[in-house]
Amino acid sequence: MSTSLTILVSSLGALLLGAAVLAAERILPTPRPGDEAPDALRLAFRTSGWVLILTSLVVASFRWIGGVMGVLGMIVLGVVVQRSQRAEWLALWWTLAVAAERGLPLVPALEALATEEGWAGGWRARRVAALLRAGWPLPDALQQVRGPVSRESLVAIRVGHETGDVGLALRQTLERMESGVRVWGDLGDRFVYLGVLFGVAMLTAGFLLTGIVPAFQKILLDFNLVVPRISQVVFDLSAAMAQYWYLAVPPYLVVLALIGYGIFRYGGWLDWDLPGLGLLFRRLHTANLLDCLALVAQRDHPMTRIMALLANAYPRRAIRRRLSKVSADIEAGADWCESLWRRGLIGRAEYTVLQAAQRVGNLPWALREMADSARRRQAYRLRTVLQVLFPLALLGFALLIAVVAVSYFYPLVTMIEALA
Repeated sequence: MSTSLTILVSSLGALLLGAAVLAAERILPTPRPGDEAPDALRLAFRTSGWVLILTSLVVASFRWIGGVMGVLGMIVLGVVVQRSQRAEWLALWWTLAVAAERGLPLVPALEALATEEGWAGGWRARRVAALLRAGWPLPDALQQVRGPVSRESLVAIRVGHETGDVGLALRQTLERMESGVRVWGDLGDRFVYLGVLFGVAMLTAGFLLTGIVPAFQKILLDFNLVVPRISQVVFDLSAAMAQYWYLAVPPYLVVLALIGYGIFRYGGWLDWDLPGLGLLFRRLHTANLLDCLALVAQRDHPMTRIMALLANAYPRRAIRRRLSKVSADIEAGADWCESLWRRGLIGRAEYTVLQAAQRVGNLPWALREMADSARRRQAYRLRTVLQVLFPLALLGFALLIAVVAVSYFYPLVTMIEALA
């Protein structure tokens, strides 16, 4: 058996094994409330299955299609899987929202959705229904079967469940998700486009400098032609790259890692921030907290208990530390609005608006408006930065292409003139 056929058969075997592991994860028995071991086992099955599938695709694509097409194929696969999972989750959450708002039993509604979606599309609904039937609270059941949904959204569902308004919490979360897809989808597409463009440019430049330039330089020397200065710079760069090629590997791997992080983060499979991103997206955390507090104010629920819940359940450690201090301040008798402001969770303008809204009695509306305003301002800032960086990046790639083109074609013109 040839080496190529061996690689193909091995990749196909790893692909089938990964699919089998993912299928086995779906049929694991339902855990009991408070039992974390089955969830860890499911995570291990899910991780192993996806590692096998991605490894098989990488090996096959790099052997048969090439590095560039392999990377693009993985990106397309990630986008397709993410869109499919997001559609399933939207159907699941809308079913829960409508059933909770109308006071209908959740388990029969989920079973009806699972029957309509079929085996492949309804397994999440069946799993959530099984967990609810086993006695799990709705937030814990959704967390056990978490898909392309942020942990901040699950915290909002937990607050809604605590205040007895889980239907409204689900509906508001879904509306924010749908509006966020429109806003962040455009930004994410541009970032991924720049990352892919940079990765392809690095591969192409490496191939030209290490494979084409030495042969081209040898041809010019055989004709005893004077090499133009711009071409000589490219030739020297080619020699340096051939000698120190390993220096280009780390930045290329970093670019691939950033592309993968963006895809998996947008798809909901990763839920942690890179160093420095926490400060960049702090306004989004403020918006999430204000949405949770709007649910509390809607039912006039005590702030002390909910603030303690947020301090324990919020997924970001830095925000949890600030919320713990706010909870301690409230228990000591401090005003919750002032504590949020002094602990850096809301701004001065938001504190002033919330104080005024609390006096006139429209606090839930003010909290939701402040949350929407924080999201809009964050999106506008990122869009402004991207509008500046995107043309500059394209201009940089255009200049690189121009330099390479001139360095190649100018010696050809000189050669033709000499031969003529």
